[in-house]
Amino acid sequence: MGKPHSGIVAQIRRTTRARYHQAIRLVLKKEKDLIKQKFAECLMNNRSRDFWSEIKKLRHRSQNMAAVIDNCSDPDQIAASFAASNKLLYSSVNFNEDEMHDIRSCIDDKLSNTRLHQSFVVTFNDVQQSIKGLKHGKNDSECTITTDHFIHACAELHIHIALLVSAMFSHGIAVQGMKLSTIKPIPKNKLNLADSNNYRSIAISSVLGKIVDRILLNRFQEYLITSDSQFGFKSEHSTNMCTFLLKETVSYYTNNESSVYCICLDATKAFDRICYTKLFNCLIARNLPAIILRFLVNLYTEQLMCVQWAASKTCPFSVYNGVKQGAICSPVLFCVYIDELLCRLRSANIGCFMGNIYVGCMAYADDLTLLAPTASAMRSMLDICSQFAAEYNVCFNASKSKCLLFKPRPFKAAATHTQPSFYVGGKIIEYVNRWPHLGNIIEVDQSDAACIINRRNLLIGQINDLLCFFGMLDPVIKTELLYTYCSSLYGSVLWDLQLPEIQLVCSAWRTALRRLWNVPRNTHNDIINALSGKWPLFEELCRRIINFHFSCVKSSNMIISSLCRYLTSDDCALSPHGRNIRFLCEKYDFSLRSFGYLESYDAVLARFYECVGALHFVGNREHFSVLAELLMIRNGVSEFCSEPNSFLSAVEINDIIDYLCTE
Repeated sequence: MGKPHSGIVAQIRRTTRARYHQAIRLVLKKEKDLIKQKFAECLMNNRSRDFWSEIKKLRHRSQNMAAVIDNCSDPDQIAASFAASNKLLYSSVNFNEDEMHDIRSCIDDKLSNTRLHQSFVVTFNDVQQSIKGLKHGKNDSECTITTDHFIHACAELHIHIALLVSAMFSHGIAVQGMKLSTIKPIPKNKLNLADSNNYRSIAISSVLGKIVDRILLNRFQEYLITSDSQFGFKSEHSTNMCTFLLKETVSYYTNNESSVYCICLDATKAFDRICYTKLFNCLIARNLPAIILRFLVNLYTEQLMCVQWAASKTCPFSVYNGVKQGAICSPVLFCVYIDELLCRLRSANIGCFMGNIYVGCMAYADDLTLLAPTASAMRSMLDICSQFAAEYNVCFNASKSKCLLFKPRPFKAAATHTQPSFYVGGKIIEYVNRWPHLGNIIEVDQSDAACIINRRNLLIGQINDLLCFFGMLDPVIKTELLYTYCSSLYGSVLWDLQLPEIQLVCSAWRTALRRLWNVPRNTHNDIINALSGKWPLFEELCRRIINFHFSCVKSSNMIISSLCRYLTSDDCALSPHGRNIRFLCEKYDFSLRSFGYLESYDAVLARFYECVGALHFVGNREHFSVLAELLMIRNGVSEFCSEPNSFLSAVEINDIIDYLCTE
């Protein structure tokens, strides 16, 4: 019969074919927007993915490897050059065979008097809990498997891993794959990609090793507890808590007419210069079970490294110092190693005190800060650090260490204060008026203005990236992405809520919301907040400070919990956090005493929610409902169904939206 060329069937065929090709053209035209839409939905449903790194991938901004490094273009030679420098670094600390032999003998003596206890047997639940803590998409150093293979594996694999790890612990032997780490050099910045000094090493280790590390940390964490002056890699501790302690200590002294000398010490390659014998002696002193000690000693002394550059990979070389690269437990072991220095400083009773609480030193892993009210006290503390450095092979770098002098508040304007010289490693430490402490900018005038402005600038950059990449998506999705990935505002729990710079951040946030919803720049703030379905940013900052305060009150760190309770007393009205607590009490009608007790947390939050709801009530709900419907029509989310004579044009819809937003 063939194809009909006329009639109703032919007409249907031509119409259907035209619609099909039109749909194909429409999909091709909006392909990028559809990809972004699905991408945004996936990100909102799977928060484990790195938002900004994923955007860079979609933008094809992946950094190409440099073709020439130190005037060398052959990949094998480049890899060999990096391997030579790493081999030198990981043999820079003297490896004393006699001391290591004594450590092995001590462990063997302990093992001869110890039977294999049931607590050393790894169970199915241990493996399951460890695998749950793995991050998605992490590669193995040798195999082509990733952490996803273990995360999505069947339960039988957990049983086999439990048997394998139990055998490794009981025999003190690690499988060969756990001993090898692959180093990949990545650039520190894009300024000079041809200079090998502009590269830092990232180690990729065995996925099985990560599982074993998590099992060790979960089962034997009581042997790895560090002092309260150490905030790094501890549960319920954070960088903000460490900076919080620094700011409150400085405020306490300056408000009591005393100067404070603050030195931020930098240790060169601190993690990579760990002496094995010192580390294992520290673990022996903590009574870590001998079976686990033997396993760690064999794992560390037999570990190997190789360097990969492009497709070239060097031969493995031995490692004689430094915590195991790429291992999850390495930062914890480093904190144990450096804790001896914090204990020595505390035992010397030199430095700053708040009452009977020692606050003269604080650390987040290798970021060490010293506080002293006098120059002589600071010199004594530096002497203790120098003695520890010589004994434990730590190299403090004077050129990267900085000193800040906080002057008493009544005499802040005076220029007669001298700046005594401080030395570490025989070199002078430079004075500065501003320095980043764990990402938070600290100034000698104790103002948060510079830190707030810095975060505001970063926020505006993130907002522009978001709008540039997801500008064509629905405003609801864009708003969700904004609140999810642009609202971190790191360090905001430490900001003074009464500074005018806070309003600059809030203004930038409101401007972003107006741009997301494409409403006039003078749209009322309450309407913007109602459209987003979220609180205003200032109330969000207040809520974060409340949560931070009570997290400090319930902290297992006695310094932090005692300090927070002390700040709710009448004597601390001038401290940074004390001012914020009193501001919140006045704004939301809280009781100051309620901030001193953890039991008051729920009541404080309930009162806060009640006040915020009353402050930001949208007056005319009918107008807002009409506005929301018109925005949906304009954005194509909703269809306008009415009589033809009453149909509104796009211009008329925009005019009504402008009127409702600004009336």
